[in-house]
Amino acid sequence: MIQLQRHTGAVSFSAIGALAMAVIFAALAIDVGRLGWVAKQLQDTADLAAMDTMTDAGWCAGKTALSQAELAAAAQASAQRNGYTGDLVAENAVETGTLSTVNGRYAFVPGGPMAEVNAVRVTTTQTVPSSLVAGGWLGGDTRLQRQAVAHDVVLGAFSAGSFLGSVSSDDSLVLNPVMSGLLGGSVSLSAVSYEGLAAAEVSLGELAAASAALGHSADSVEGFLNASMTVGEFLQVMANALGSGNAAYADLNGLAMAAAMPDDIDVGDLIRVSSDRKDDAAEVDLNVFDLVSGSAQIANEGNTVNIPLTLNLPLGLGDVDVDLHLIEGPQYDIGLPGRDAGGDWRTQVRTGQGRLEISIDLSDSLAILGGLVEVDGTLKLYADFARASAWLEQIRCADADSLAHAVRIGARTGAVDLGIGQFDDISDPAGGTSPGPALSVDVGGGLVSLTAGVSAVTQVASPRDARLDYTVSQASPLPQEQTAGTPLAGALGNMTGSLASSLDITLSGGGLLGVLGLTLSDIDNALVGTLLAPLLNVIDDLLLDPLLRALGVHVGGVDVQLIDILRRDPRLAG
Repeated sequence: MIQLQRHTGAVSFSAIGALAMAVIFAALAIDVGRLGWVAKQLQDTADLAAMDTMTDAGWCAGKTALSQAELAAAAQASAQRNGYTGDLVAENAVETGTLSTVNGRYAFVPGGPMAEVNAVRVTTTQTVPSSLVAGGWLGGDTRLQRQAVAHDVVLGAFSAGSFLGSVSSDDSLVLNPVMSGLLGGSVSLSAVSYEGLAAAEVSLGELAAASAALGHSADSVEGFLNASMTVGEFLQVMANALGSGNAAYADLNGLAMAAAMPDDIDVGDLIRVSSDRKDDAAEVDLNVFDLVSGSAQIANEGNTVNIPLTLNLPLGLGDVDVDLHLIEGPQYDIGLPGRDAGGDWRTQVRTGQGRLEISIDLSDSLAILGGLVEVDGTLKLYADFARASAWLEQIRCADADSLAHAVRIGARTGAVDLGIGQFDDISDPAGGTSPGPALSVDVGGGLVSLTAGVSAVTQVASPRDARLDYTVSQASPLPQEQTAGTPLAGALGNMTGSLASSLDITLSGGGLLGVLGLTLSDIDNALVGTLLAPLLNVIDDLLLDPLLRALGVHVGGVDVQLIDILRRDPRLAG
C-alpha cells in the first residue's frame, strides 16, 4: 500500500512537469507566431513602399528629376497608408542606387549619380517585446527589420551600323553575290526586293510565336532567344512571322530556300535582351534585312567567303573577286540603360568585324595613251574593319515640364585600314600586309615591256567616341537615326580619293621607249591618270559602299537608330 502511494506521487510530479513544458512551448509558439506576423507586416510595408516610391518618383513618373527628399516622402506616405508607425525620413531608411544581376543574383549598389539611379531600397523597422506570455522570464525587446528593393523597368531598343536604305540597280550587282556567298546558295533579288526587306519589320514576340509554331523553341521570347537553328530555318521563322500579306514574305522565303549553311546558329548570339524578363521586349520591332545579314554573318564567323562580281567599271573593266573573312558577327541588344555593378554598360550593340581583299582584273582594260599602252595583271586592295559599338546611357521620360523623352546613347566608331596590297593571311587578324603582284605593261604592241609596282599611303580611320542625344515626342516620333563620325559615303570617298592621290608607280624596263617618243614619266602618268585613279575614285560607290552596307559596316562612323522605348511597371528584386 505504501509502495502504491509512492508511485502515485511520482506520476503526479511527472504530469505537472509535462504540463509546465506544454505551457512554455505554447508560449514560445505564440511569441514566434507573433514575431513572424510582425515581420511579415514589415516586409509587406517595405515592398509596397518601395514599389510606390518607384511609381511616384521613378524615371517615367512625371517628375523632372529624382531627389532623395521626394523618394523618402513617397516611401513614408505609402508606409503610413499601410499602418507603419515609424518615420522612414528620420531613419534615413530610403536609399537610391542601381540594381544589376551578378551571377544570376540581384545586386543593389547604393549611391551613384541620380541620372543613373534605377532602384530604391526601403528599410522598415519595429521594436517589440521579445515575449508577451513569458514576460519577465525572457524580458527585453526584439528589433525587427525588413528590406525591399524595387526597380523601374524602362527598356531601350536601338541598332548600330550602316543601314541599307535605298538600293540602286548597280547596288544589286553587289548585294546578290554577297548574299549568295554568305548563304551558300544562289540569290537573285531586284533592287526593289532589297528595299522591301530593308523596310520590313518584325517584332520579337512575333518571331517567338512563329518559332514555336515551327517547333524550334518554346512559345516565349526567352525560349526563342535560347533556341538554335540553321540560317535557313531562322529566315523561315521570319517569313512566317511577317505573314504572306507582307511584301517581303516571298523574298524571305526565297532566301530561306537559298540558305545552304548546315550549321546551327544560336539566336541569342544575334539578339540579346538584357532584362530579367525577356518577354518585356516582345513588342520591339526589328529590321528584317539586318536580321538576314546578321544571321548569315554569324553562320560564317571564322570563315572566308569568296564573292565573284561583275561591275560596270571604267575602261571596260568589270571582273572583280572579293574574299571576305568574318571575324565576328553583329549583335542586337534590347534592355536597360546605365551600367551594371561591374561598371559595364547593361545594353550594348555592336557591328560585325572582318577583312576584305579585293582583286580587280585589269587584263581587259581598253588601251590607254592613244592605244599604245596595254595593262595585264590584278590590282589588289584590302580593308580591315573593326567592330563599332553603341551603348544605352540614359533614358529620361516625358513629364509635365518636358513633353519629350530624352535618350542618350554612347557610340564608338570602328577602326578601318584601307590600302593597296594584300593580306599575308586573311584569316589571321594579327597578320600583316604585303604589296600586290606587279602589273605587266606592254607599249607599242609589245615593242616595250615594263613591270609596274603599285603602292599608296594606307588610309586609316581611327575609332572615336561620341554621345548622341535623342528627343522623342509626337512631333519627333521613333525610329530616329543619328550618325557618329562621318557618313559612310563621305568617309569612303575620302579614303579612296586619298588612295588615288597618293598612288606611287615603280616602273622597271623601258629601254626602247625613246623610239616611240615616250618616257617612263609618260607611262607613269597614263597609268595613274587614265586607269588607276579613275578606278579608285569609283570603287567606293560601285563596290565598297553597297558591300559594307550589306554587312552593316560603316567606315569612319556609325549610324545609330533608336527604335523604341518601352516602360514596364516597377517590380521587386528577388
